[in-house]
Amino acid sequence: MFTIEEILASKDILDIDAKAGDTGIPADIWQTYCALANTAGGFILLGMEDRNRSGFYYPSGLRSAQKMMQEIWRGVNDRKNVSANILFRNHIYLQEYQGKDIVVVEVPRAWSRQKPLYTGADMFEGSYRRNQREDRKCSREEIQHMIREQDTHGADARLLRRWTLNDLETDTISRYRIVLKNIRPGHVYTRMGTDEFLVQIGAAGRGEDTKLHPTVAGMLFFGKAGPLAEEFPRVYLDYRELLPEGSGWSLRISSREGDWSGNLFDFYCRVIDRLTDGIRISYQPVSAGTSQEAARRFGNIAKARDALTRKVKECLSEAFVNALTHADYYGDGGIIIDKSPHFVSFANPGTFLADPRYVPEGGISVTRNENVGRLFDLIMAGCRPGEGLREIMQTWEACAMKPPQIMESFERGRVTVILGLAEPEEEEGGA
Repeated sequence: MFTIEEILASKDILDIDAKAGDTGIPADIWQTYCALANTAGGFILLGMEDRNRSGFYYPSGLRSAQKMMQEIWRGVNDRKNVSANILFRNHIYLQEYQGKDIVVVEVPRAWSRQKPLYTGADMFEGSYRRNQREDRKCSREEIQHMIREQDTHGADARLLRRWTLNDLETDTISRYRIVLKNIRPGHVYTRMGTDEFLVQIGAAGRGEDTKLHPTVAGMLFFGKAGPLAEEFPRVYLDYRELLPEGSGWSLRISSREGDWSGNLFDFYCRVIDRLTDGIRISYQPVSAGTSQEAARRFGNIAKARDALTRKVKECLSEAFVNALTHADYYGDGGIIIDKSPHFVSFANPGTFLADPRYVPEGGISVTRNENVGRLFDLIMAGCRPGEGLREIMQTWEACAMKPPQIMESFERGRVTVILGLAEPEEEEGGA
């Protein structure tokens, strides 16, 4: 439960919709409810006004706030109004602000399996999202995307029946098996034949025609360039080492080059060492700070610096694997990793399947490509599910570096994570 003061103080980061409500429940409350739920969540303030959408809110109050809350509960449970009720008891409450009664409707972000929420009987006419603090009707493509995201469990286990195992790179599979054998000597998978191995790791399966076909995960991880481009025509892989002055790059590894497979494992192998090469933490002990505590734990400053540097490299690897694992490969745009002396950014198509505000607490993991994640887990690339982002947050705090930036664009359908490599003071001094 939030006070009006707390909500308004966070208006730059929270989505707020003010509605007068002096003549009863506003007619557009259900489209706003659906729009907030289909986007990042937010607040509906009944008894507040935002004239001309200026962002300056003032209370108009309500004549009968208790009756208003009862009507909202009845309305949100009526399928003629909205397709689903995702509110809990504590999501509708009464607050007083400047002597006026205000009803707060706290709309959470819907889980992917709940979307799209819509008004009326027609999903394609009643689905909305928020844009610039206004309700915007969803396009048919957006709605179809939300429908596709409703059940991501095992989505990358789907068989691609138009392709065969001949459409996978045998050299890539061989290299992966060598890495697996080195990391897990004696594992049962290392003693299997290739076909059985691909089936057991979720990269292939037998279709109704009794033949073996690659799964979505198998094609992504081991596929040849041609079949990959046909199956996932709108997605590409791109790693760039940016020049210090920000004008172009000094090195680029792209699946669009055409001289290598463009699959995930080959991309990972080409990029991972370059991604972490040259990373060094500018470690300085501070009074009563995390650096001083780390120095005590590791014995001296040099050991602390080395330990934190190793941890930062592990986190960069984790962020890299996360981008590859959580990407929507049927979406638009590339998986783009940019490395500069001051930051590394990871961008991938696909929005979060769970509310990202709760992910840093750990234990929450909704993976878009579970089998791809498993293939990375087998070679010990990445953290435990639900723990990666928390590890990154904690490591950046221990290094006294600028907190990671996590940005989500619903318009473009992308997530971008920016990990700064310089201390905040150093960045500001160089600006």
